[in-house]
Amino acid sequence: MMNTLTKQQDICYQKICQSTKPFLLHGVTASGKTEIYLKLIADVIEKEGQVLFLVPEKTLIMTFSARLKNIYGDNIAYVNNDTSSEQLFNYHQKIKNKTIKIVIATRSGIFLPFEQLDLIIVDEEHDQAYKNKTMPFYTIRDLVMVYYKSNQTKVVFGSATPSFESYARAKKDIYEYYYLDSRFGGVELPKIEIQEIYSHETIFSIQTLMIIKEELEKNKKVIILYNSRGHSRQVICNNCQMVYICPNCQVSMTYYKSNNKIYCNFCGYNRQFEKECMNCKSTDISFFGVGIEQVAENLEKFFPNKITLLDGKLARKKKYLHKVMNKLYSEESFILLGTQIITKGLDITDIDLVVVPNVDNAIYFSDLKAIERLYQLLVQVSGRAGRLSSKGRVIIQTTKPKYMLFNNIKNNEYESFYNNEMLRRKINRSIPYYNICQIIARHKKEQVAYNFLNNLILKIDVKDDYIISKVTKPYIAKTRNKYNYLLQIKYRKSNLAKELKKYQQSAIQQEVELIIDLKIEDNIL
Repeated sequence: MMNTLTKQQDICYQKICQSTKPFLLHGVTASGKTEIYLKLIADVIEKEGQVLFLVPEKTLIMTFSARLKNIYGDNIAYVNNDTSSEQLFNYHQKIKNKTIKIVIATRSGIFLPFEQLDLIIVDEEHDQAYKNKTMPFYTIRDLVMVYYKSNQTKVVFGSATPSFESYARAKKDIYEYYYLDSRFGGVELPKIEIQEIYSHETIFSIQTLMIIKEELEKNKKVIILYNSRGHSRQVICNNCQMVYICPNCQVSMTYYKSNNKIYCNFCGYNRQFEKECMNCKSTDISFFGVGIEQVAENLEKFFPNKITLLDGKLARKKKYLHKVMNKLYSEESFILLGTQIITKGLDITDIDLVVVPNVDNAIYFSDLKAIERLYQLLVQVSGRAGRLSSKGRVIIQTTKPKYMLFNNIKNNEYESFYNNEMLRRKINRSIPYYNICQIIARHKKEQVAYNFLNNLILKIDVKDDYIISKVTKPYIAKTRNKYNYLLQIKYRKSNLAKELKKYQQSAIQQEVELIIDLKIEDNIL
């Protein structure tokens, strides 16, 4: 059953119905974007049309499927990377003959064989899970626009923290735009407190632990975001100083105490952890870098039997995920401790407190979009607090409390944050002011990969607006026993994609794996 739209929701709904452009629905957390989605879906189903509802994570499929199943029964397809080939084939047949009218899917759902798709909704459109990070590179935003241009499919992008690319398009009137600036039912946004800590070793301040204790005593649930997997991010022998490195990727391996294994979080290589050093057989081994399992250990000392963990690895276990979701909707009081997966789509009524112990690492990350992603992550997790009351409270612990980002989050200043970041990107000649092409060469011999990219620079027909970097080692210098080298080209408008194709054959002849990630903004600023 659908709720009646509020006046503001109805204005937004009417604008979407009348729009002939892609639509960006920007609404604060718990503003009722889902109610608008449901009304749009109902309109399409009434006309015997088909709808594709895209979500970034399979956990969100579970969240939305319950609402839609109550209205439309079993006539819905649920598609993610774990969907079996047999089930997928069955869905294909039913989608082709229009037996299935609604598909809720993660990224791969865009490739389903719709004859005539009437509505595409991309929820949490900012989420990086919508980009395919292996060849062929693509983003859902770009593929959805293909549907829009070829079939005039109605497209709605929704988020509480729109991606800069989408917001820039809205400002240029490429997208229609509407902002839902208040929560459903007049509920106030949570109060956000930026709490200064004085040591990177501090996981929780005494003050924060007392606040968590008070919430549990009120029979409430508490959410804690800690976006780092495993128990320890680095394992080192104190005797010979050997660091446990992935043999394939040359990066530090993460220790998981839950199954006593060390993992490479990039290629998946793992093995049992031995108490003796592989190099010198010493048992004097230290662990560095706090992971989520270590945070759970710390909390368990203060709140025994109250901790429930959820990260990407655990979420892949269907039974465990169902157990956690059922627990969330029960009346049981506990602490949900998770990575970024818990920031999305949780609409739980008895959560008033959200805690983020340490966000400083993300501030200094070298990735271009790191600050944008941190803003999105913190706003999204903050939105889990006080969704049906005005008692929401969010505590963010940091050693840099005066950092401008935190002030923007505290005062709900998306526009100010956007303007500051866009100015920085303009100065640095970055997306969306410049297109960026990243070229990675891989080879078993380091020198071969390095030489290939340096020769490529000499062959490229350089244009006036090209900014070509030096050939460098990327953060992951070795992957699956192949050495990586990176070349970055910034440019505004050119046929660079067509030009680079000429060198694919040369790469094959030299047994070089050439990976070209070409990000093109159709409407460059």
